[in-house]
Amino acid sequence: DAITGTPLWESVTDPKGTGANDYAWAVKARGNRVFVLGEIGDMTGLLLRSYDAMTGAIQWEQQVPGATNYTIKDTLAVDREQVYIGGADMNGDLLVRAYSGRSGALRWADQIEDGERVGVATALTVDEEDGESRLFATGVIGCDPATFLDCKLAVRAYKPRQGLIWQRADDARGGDWFGH
Repeated sequence: DAITGTPLWESVTDPKGTGANDYAWAVKARGNRVFVLGEIGDMTGLLLRSYDAMTGAIQWEQQVPGATNYTIKDTLAVDREQVYIGGADMNGDLLVRAYSGRSGALRWADQIEDGERVGVATALTVDEEDGESRLFATGVIGCDPATFLDCKLAVRAYKPRQGLIWQRADDARGGDWFGH
């Protein structure tokens, strides 16, 4: 309760029933839903949940085995229809996914496969204007997997119903922008 400070509901997560370390890093509210993104099973995958804002009932959940978001809270974004998550997949490639806010169904997924190099989406934001939404994702790609150095900065733009519309990458040391 916002006036008294008394919790209306609480959710404890241990999807594998092992008592493993499960973490919720990001939370966004939209309408009558609360979306929570975290890492489960000692950081062996991402868990996205939709809760009823009034009762705390779980509406749906999606797991992404092997993925991580490195505890970054800005890797969750929502608009009128969709929920977006970002991070790195099990191969260490930058990933962005869009889910239906109502059902949790995967709408689209994008990733940057970078061979032996690694990357991660570090922030997502939604811009809504004149009934149109656009998602922007930033991150790093092409990093040395041993040091996580020598990376390129990446920016990607998406239309919610179609996915990627443009991308840019820049050598983090001040090189030229490239992309399409």
